[in-house]
Amino acid sequence: MIPKRAQRLTRGEVQPVRPRPALSVVIAAFNAEATLRRAVESVLDQQGDTVEIIVVDDGSEDATGTIAEDYGPAVKCIRQRNGGVASARNRGVAEAEGDWVAFLDADDWYYPGRVEHQRILLDRVGDVGLCVGNYHYVDPDGRRIRESMRESVLGRALLGECADDPYVVLAEDRMGELVLDYFGHTLSFSLPRDTFLKLGGYTPGIRVGEDLNLLIRACAVAGRVGVLCRPLGAYVVHGQGLVRSDDLRAQQETVRALDCLIPQSRHMPESLRSGLKRRLRGARYDLASRLLQEGERGRALAAVAPSFLADPGWGALRDLISVARG
Repeated sequence: MIPKRAQRLTRGEVQPVRPRPALSVVIAAFNAEATLRRAVESVLDQQGDTVEIIVVDDGSEDATGTIAEDYGPAVKCIRQRNGGVASARNRGVAEAEGDWVAFLDADDWYYPGRVEHQRILLDRVGDVGLCVGNYHYVDPDGRRIRESMRESVLGRALLGECADDPYVVLAEDRMGELVLDYFGHTLSFSLPRDTFLKLGGYTPGIRVGEDLNLLIRACAVAGRVGVLCRPLGAYVVHGQGLVRSDDLRAQQETVRALDCLIPQSRHMPESLRSGLKRRLRGARYDLASRLLQEGERGRALAAVAPSFLADPGWGALRDLISVARG
């Protein structure tokens, strides 16, 4: 069955010229036949803006690619050998036509108005370098669990600042707060396509913390960040994926995703550099705590020691002493 939004051309019919999209949405999909339609339809249902939809089938072994192709010209389907989510997103952006790019995982979905809210924000304050936003955690049946910004100290503060107006702009001096207490997710993140390409996109090989890694690099060149305080979509929480199936490895990957940014942090604004160091110190401490649970005290000490060696302040020393005491 052809999905409701699919458009097939009859013989001899000329495909109308599409206006240049203001936004390209990249959906990286791997074996996503059960959820892809919901994700795609949630983008097609956005009103009032020209949106390009790109599905990158990352070597799926099910009907993912066929489902995407069934939408006809409404969806650009790219098939590639399995290379991971970073590779799939980067490929999608490379072939995108929009001035801005946004992302959506194949098991999540946008709420109506997600694209419109971003357009309104850009119309008001056009010089923001990226946009982040609020979203809901939901269970596999779609029941809402919690709201991301209400789980964050910074998020709650911004909700208080925005009151009846859902748009807030963070200047450079608050970017460190955003890194330290980030409340966003793939589905609520977007930035200019040219910026994404200049940054090199998502870093291949990083499986956990890839969004935060890209956010920090984007903040370094953004100048200002636009925040959309209304929930923009639903992120499905389930037992699959590295974060929940192997939390020790996930914490190791998170440290790696942040640590690799330290060499370039000397060129970042002071607030951002400070936020990165504090976030990395916290990630190292979380990893050490997890290693202590495994009885690995030596490895736990090795996990937190770099924070003290790099910046021997009281906070890093306290972490070291805490781990040493078990």
